[in-house]
Amino acid sequence: MSGLFSAGLRAYKKRVQRQIETELQDWGEAVEDEMRANLERNGSIDTGALYDSVRSEIDSHGTVTDLYIYADATSEQGVQYKDFLEFGTGIHNETGKGRKTPWRYQDRYGQWHTTRGMTPRPFIRPALATCRPLLREKLRKILKVDQHRDYGGV
Repeated sequence: MSGLFSAGLRAYKKRVQRQIETELQDWGEAVEDEMRANLERNGSIDTGALYDSVRSEIDSHGTVTDLYIYADATSEQGVQYKDFLEFGTGIHNETGKGRKTPWRYQDRYGQWHTTRGMTPRPFIRPALATCRPLLREKLRKILKVDQHRDYGGV
């Protein structure tokens, strides 16, 4: 009887693990789509590098499944700039860590500009907020589907 119980439990864990991986991957793709849509809505697509860098990845090891969502484009100087869009820069930075004095910069066309910073154009946080209910629904689906199955006495 104990062998049947163990086999049933192992089968259950494996099935739930596969469901979790599938549902998390689907959710990650929904977040990606929403992040890209936010970039479009915010008018934050210039070269398309940030838009193209948005992706998700599942990493499963044992009974742990991690979902990573990236937006990791870098400038020509090698600086990841998603945080500049997400939180703003200079006096507009939401974290309070922005520069407080004006500065000058040269754009890629050779033109010089003076600025006090850029207002935030968040695309990550709104995407997560929009997709959070979908994640809850997916988790409920996994738990609900399996609570009525017979796993050899499990």
